[in-house]
Amino acid sequence: MPPTLNRSGSNAVAPVLMTLVLSFQGLPAPFGVSSLAVATMIATMPIVVALAIVAKRNGGEARFVRHNTVLMAVFVFFAVVAEWNGGLAYPSYLISIGIHQCFFAACLLASGAEGVWRAYKAAALINVAFVTLQMIGGLIGSSDLVRLSFLGVMKGSIEYWLSLPRASGLMTEPAHLSYLLLPPLLVTLLAGREAPQEMRSGRLAMLASYVLTLSLVAYVQLGIALVIGSIRQRSFKTLAVSCVAIAALGSAYVSIPFASDRINGVLALAEGDATDQSSVFAIQSNALVTATSLGEAPLLGLGITSHRQSYERIIEFLFDFPIDDAWLGLNKDDAGSLVLLLLSEGGVAGLALFVGFVGYAVIRISRMRGTVAIIGLAHALTLAVVGLRYGQWASVHIMLNLQVVLFCLASAGPTVRPARRAAKAVSS
Repeated sequence: MPPTLNRSGSNAVAPVLMTLVLSFQGLPAPFGVSSLAVATMIATMPIVVALAIVAKRNGGEARFVRHNTVLMAVFVFFAVVAEWNGGLAYPSYLISIGIHQCFFAACLLASGAEGVWRAYKAAALINVAFVTLQMIGGLIGSSDLVRLSFLGVMKGSIEYWLSLPRASGLMTEPAHLSYLLLPPLLVTLLAGREAPQEMRSGRLAMLASYVLTLSLVAYVQLGIALVIGSIRQRSFKTLAVSCVAIAALGSAYVSIPFASDRINGVLALAEGDATDQSSVFAIQSNALVTATSLGEAPLLGLGITSHRQSYERIIEFLFDFPIDDAWLGLNKDDAGSLVLLLLSEGGVAGLALFVGFVGYAVIRISRMRGTVAIIGLAHALTLAVVGLRYGQWASVHIMLNLQVVLFCLASAGPTVRPARRAAKAVSS
């Protein structure tokens, strides 16, 4: 069995702080900070760094720090690319990336992958409880309860199916709730009978809330992740069940009234027509901006933070119909897909680097055994599929999943080729 980074009886403070950060993503913050989650990270950074420094060491942590050093070097390199192409557009965003990276890395060093997974699961179950409140609010006709107005959650428009609202919990929208639920849900679905009961419990509650998001993207992401995970684990029973569940969800989804609007929007996107669907416009507009950026710098892109600047510069020339200001504000901050963001800011080289890393991580971690392997595979799959429809580096949904994957790869130890391994054994 490969070494793991278990910390039985490890410090409980870091997982609690992580639970708060995961749960507070949809809550407003003072002083102009984007959310209470980011404010909590900034305020508690000294605590988690101190906990990381005093945590017990057993070898894998040094590799994890080296992995993060390489990651930081990659960001700096593409910042230099941005300077070469006219200047770093938004230095503050690079600082935000650094805050997310340092906070999540410190939490992993302080509590291990299992500690972060418990925080994820706790945050998921907290959101499940608030989803239950939303469903009750829908049944009794209380808009305040559906919107969780008593907490001030930053929610947009609410869509209903019959009397039930689309589930979003404490998140701003259903898609973001699905991003939060996906890693712990995948852990429960990928964990076999030999896994601890703790890793298999809560499956139905999280799955029910996930389904109630009524999100086409969420269903597709879960389906892709389960199919890949089942194949890598060689669990054909799970693969068969996953395919049946995907088919059932797909059939049920098309019967929902607003589903036809989503599907028509996707068809309009494929044909290049105008759309009144904000989610479809996000992909369409960002894809056109990315194509322009890629045409200017195909190999290395225009550098980190350049996509937002490119969006502001050319978006008005790409469409011949008036665009909602709210759509413009949202989409220049979120590229709609990490794939589009990577192509725009990192070119073909940046996308190839990311795809190669994720592919390597899925293959490497799926060969491991133990709880860290299950957690690592769930987060690697989440990183792969969430990146298809989410386009921000400075976020929980991308950076935290990336950090967990790096940590689990560090726990596997260095990759040693068979010939070198044999020579090492003979010399010893």
